[in-house]
Amino acid sequence: MKKKVFILFWVWAIFFPPNVWAENKFVNLVWGPNSDVQATVGNIEFGDNNNSSKSFILRLPGDTRPMSVIRHHCTVSSISHETSGFQRMWFQFDDSWISHVSGLKYRLRSGGNTNWIQHSRNNNLITMRSRGAVMSYKGANCVDLGFSTNVGPFSGDVLAVPLIIEVDKATAVPGHYNINIPFKWLFEEVKGTGNGHFELDGNAMATFSSLPSQSIPVSVDVTSRCTLSTYDTINLSHGRMSPTEAVGHKSRPYSININCSGAVSARLKLSGSSPISDASPNLTQCGPNGSCELLFDNNTYNQKIIIDRSKNISISSTYTPIGKIKEGLFNGSGILTFEVL
Repeated sequence: MKKKVFILFWVWAIFFPPNVWAENKFVNLVWGPNSDVQATVGNIEFGDNNNSSKSFILRLPGDTRPMSVIRHHCTVSSISHETSGFQRMWFQFDDSWISHVSGLKYRLRSGGNTNWIQHSRNNNLITMRSRGAVMSYKGANCVDLGFSTNVGPFSGDVLAVPLIIEVDKATAVPGHYNINIPFKWLFEEVKGTGNGHFELDGNAMATFSSLPSQSIPVSVDVTSRCTLSTYDTINLSHGRMSPTEAVGHKSRPYSININCSGAVSARLKLSGSSPISDASPNLTQCGPNGSCELLFDNNTYNQKIIIDRSKNISISSTYTPIGKIKEGLFNGSGILTFEVL
């Protein structure tokens, strides 16, 4: 006869309050600067290569400075004993294109290294933070919002913000530029034991929005082995035309001299600013009833050439009516692109 054995057992557990194992006592303060900081950036240079982006380091100052509490989260009013904690720097900028008064267009992008990461992106606002640095404190006090005191000094790699500057090469005429980089920055610290808390993790955008922007002057040099005799607007005039003369009318050519430091390979290209559908890219709308074809003196609009120190090129426009010819003034525009290969 088979014998069945039954074993009776109990399953039990004891649930402790969360603070039995660790005292979750912390003081989290977010500090904003009371005045602009004198951050520094070295000189940035762009040459003839196709690289339109350069990595650089924006270095925040490490000196003690007046700052105010703009956000806080505390589970205790004070910690009287020595404790550990973390510190983080926060940095925010807009990566939209910025137009310099000279016409140069540039924008920032976030770089990356082991000390800084991109925290979030909201539209064109990029928020970065440094990785938490473990610190020791002699104690901590939770203070009211708006409390101001000297904070710092700061040190280490958290002061070196890795960034990338990108220029629009079509607007990068050789020369020296003094540009400004707008930004915002914050300092966050958590003092205490247990799990701790980083207040800015979920509130960075709202916190930054209350701060005014600062700006850093940056020197940018654009260099080239070649220079053009003009970087101003090139005017191609068709003058006065009769309806008969308007068909295929050619403007007077405009001559440009290119000087280079030696034998240089380059590409020249003409393109219309108001392109015409299903037409060659060097055609542009000229008024409501015509088109202008932009050509070099060898009847090309996109050519690779060798410049042995100096070369002259000329550009002209050929007008073609579209539909019925109407009297009146017309105009159009195009772009000359010169690229050193």
